[in-house]
Amino acid sequence: MLEPWIRPLRPGLRVAGLASTVELAADDNLFMRRAIEAGPGPGPLLVVAGAERSRAAVMGGNVAAELAARGFGAVIADGPVRDAAEILELGLPVWSRGTTPVRPGKHGPGSLGQAVFCAGVLVRPGDLVAADDDGIVVWPRERLQELLAAARKLSLRQG
Repeated sequence: MLEPWIRPLRPGLRVAGLASTVELAADDNLFMRRAIEAGPGPGPLLVVAGAERSRAAVMGGNVAAELAARGFGAVIADGPVRDAAEILELGLPVWSRGTTPVRPGKHGPGSLGQAVFCAGVLVRPGDLVAADDDGIVVWPRERLQELLAAARKLSLRQG
């Protein structure tokens, strides 16, 4: 489970999907642009790491709109965002460390599509991520069949 300081921009958001990953430098979001260019592979849920000490936003309304247009279905960021009202209007589910009015730089470094530590948890491309008001959990990709079997068994018992 990710640390509880990562919260939804508004209550009631829920999402589950395979992770794509990006790591940013503090106070910088150059690699968010690279994530947009690359698109949502292997999954539509973008996990953003490396910004836990940032005072600047990992993204604002423009980046959120471009992510949504490229097919990303949600963002989980261990850093602040800006333009929260604009992001909410887009309908893009976002979990973050909070909000800030500060614009990020665009100098790097960063990485795309690598294993990252986000809020204390290792997240790799293709891992299953589920998030709601209660928190965010990550299920390793090599254990997905085990998760599905457990879910089926639980469903049969409750059905």
